[in-house]
Amino acid sequence: MAVFTYQDSDLEILRDFATDSDDLSRAAESHLLALEQSPEDAELLNALFRTVHTIKGNGGLLGLDPLVQLLQSLESILDAIRDKTWTFEPILGDLTLLILDRCLEFIRQLSESGTAEFDQPIFDAVVGQLEHALTLTGYERTDCLGRALTLLDPSTTQWQETAKSASLFDQIALTPSNDLQFIHSLAEQTQQRADFWQGRLNRVVLWLLALNDYAGSPVEPEQLVVAACMHDLAMALMPSAVIHARSPLTGAERQVIQNHVHVASRMTSSFAQWHTAKQILDQHQENFDGSGYPLGLQGHQICTGAQMLAVVHAFEAITHGYSRELSRRRPLMRAVMELNRFAGEQFNPEWVQAFMEVTRADEPQAS
Repeated sequence: MAVFTYQDSDLEILRDFATDSDDLSRAAESHLLALEQSPEDAELLNALFRTVHTIKGNGGLLGLDPLVQLLQSLESILDAIRDKTWTFEPILGDLTLLILDRCLEFIRQLSESGTAEFDQPIFDAVVGQLEHALTLTGYERTDCLGRALTLLDPSTTQWQETAKSASLFDQIALTPSNDLQFIHSLAEQTQQRADFWQGRLNRVVLWLLALNDYAGSPVEPEQLVVAACMHDLAMALMPSAVIHARSPLTGAERQVIQNHVHVASRMTSSFAQWHTAKQILDQHQENFDGSGYPLGLQGHQICTGAQMLAVVHAFEAITHGYSRELSRRRPLMRAVMELNRFAGEQFNPEWVQAFMEVTRADEPQAS
């Protein structure tokens, strides 16, 4: 690790800079979330550029050269997007998040002690990849950006899995009944409906059980496993054209997706012992603020298992994606940002916070 030392003994200005940079970073997070929905919004692009430019400019005035070089390479790419030479895409949002995170950590260390440890080779390599990306187009550019992303967060090298998932019941302390073994075996087969679904079921189950265990097991574990399995069975019964849709969904297609709630519930109702799983499936698309479906339940009207499943499903969708458009894992901090953004609206803030605590431990090893 290299060590950067601030040349002025007065750290008060660095503390002010750290506070301002935190505020700017939060603004950037909001801009990035909005840009994923409206990638051509010039106002959002300009606001994001100004945010990065301000942090870089202030860092330059303070002589923070490692930070300035990294942000300058990012700024050049954002400028290309503003000029419509490039288009905004999710990988650029993830890069922006990770670069800002590295910069904030650098600034935080400086503000506390006047020195900051940083990985000079990583900083230099990321700058090199971003500068090289400006000379490329198409897949070559995307690959170059992917290499920069991997340098900042090695976990993003895990591509969508195509291999068979490891046996779930070898990984959890749960002896399955014959019915549960059968349902799980059926649900595993649904992953053949789309290559980008591979490994999803077991990841969701492992996160659910980890969250449930962290909270003191408020829900019987088998009910959570059943809910996850029946959910994926219902999703797999949708038409292939909907599962593999690339363009925005029509109203009719959205209705097909929403119907998975009823399909999953009806299938689960055949098993009287799984009434809790049925309730979870009935309510897992309800939102904490009452804006969900099918009944518009809100707050603690929504059962605990459904609140947990909503958070875990959202995390899975952000990090691994539910469409073929995402071929690379997204950074954990991207998921954290989005879950926090919708806490109190889509999700119970208490379960978001609990899940954040769970993710700080070792990640469940679902293949």
